Parts: sequence; C-alpha cells; structure tokens
Amino acid sequence: MLALAVGLVGCGTARSPQPSDSPSPAFAVLQTARTRGDVVPFSVARYLLESDEPRLSGTDIQGARGVLPNQQGWLVPAAEDKLCLVRVVYPFVSKSDGEHLPPSISRACSSEVTAEAGRLVETQSLSTTLAKRLPTRVDGIVPDGVHHVSVHSTDGASKVVPVVRNAYEVIVVNPRFVSFVAEQAGRRRRYVVPTPSAAGGRPYPLPSHH
Repeated sequence: MLALAVGLVGCGTARSPQPSDSPSPAFAVLQTARTRGDVVPFSVARYLLESDEPRLSGTDIQGARGVLPNQQGWLVPAAEDKLCLVRVVYPFVSKSDGEHLPPSISRACSSEVTAEAGRLVETQSLSTTLAKRLPTRVDGIVPDGVHHVSVHSTDGASKVVPVVRNAYEVIVVNPRFVSFVAEQAGRRRRYVVPTPSAAGGRPYPLPSHH
C-alpha cells in the first residue's frame, strides 16, 4: 500500500484516474484535470492510507484536488459517497522543550449530501489561550454555483468570503455560523451552518432559515 502512495505522489502531471466512486457533479473541482498542485505529499498520503473511517485507497487520493489557496489542503473523494477535507496544520509554537514541533494532518469527512449543505467545515483556534476574543481559522466546502459565503461572528459582525474551487477559508474572531445561498431543485435556498467550536465552548443558537 505504501508503494502505491509513492507512485501517486511522484507524478504530478500524470493522467488522473477515477476514484473508487465517481465524483459528485455538485463539486466541479473534482472533475478538473489533475495538476502538480493537486498532488498529495507522500507523508500526507501515507497517513491517509493508514487511517480509517472512511478508509481511503490510493485511487481515492489520486482523485484529490487542492482547494485552499493559503494552506496545504485537499478535497478527497472516498467510497460510499463521502468526501474528506484534508489539511496540513502547523503548530503556533515552533519548539517545545527545545524540540521542533512537526505539523499535523487534519481530516474531516462527511457524506456528499452533508457537504452539499455546506456542513463540511472545520475551525482552528489561532491562540494558545482561551481568550474571549479568539481568532479562528474557518475552512469549508460548498457546492457548485456558490460564489461567496458570509461568516458571522458572535458579536453580530459578518465577513463576505469568496469561494474558489468549491472551498473558502478565512480568519475571523469568534465565528458563530456560515451562511450562503445555493440552488436546490431549481429553487434558491439559504443555508445556515454552525461553525464547530475551536475552543470547545458551548455552541450559540442559530438564526432560523429563510
């Protein structure tokens, strides 16, 4: 299996085989031609091959597409109509007890239906303390046709964030929820998605759908 990983990370512009299940048409980025920027590094591929729930194959990882412009991040199709958002997360403190801290790998997976509703989203605290005003990185996936999302904070402020390659990323203080409008069955619908708590705090109630 690791030999397969070596093969898949060593050919950045090779032809792109299909993943174990055909990519959902709701995520156009998975249908694009594979480029060198889409190649998952060997260390990340090895981690994914050795992880469970869902288990990813080498073919799945070859179907990955880079989606985050400011981070190493990929959308990876998986078996049973699932999708995974994989990121390389770097520590805020470079050393601990005199030793360099390596980056970690974050993987969030959901069904395609859940991802189409914008609920494939991750948060990462950018502070080493649990301050009242907590800068937080928010990364998420949305379906085709969504050009921007609004990220709302607990103080009522909001920020419009562009969507590129079915993904968005932003750093905000105390994110509360993400909202966007997408077409469903020929009708436009507003989605409201709670952001996972980066500090493990109690979630805030969400506004009703419109």
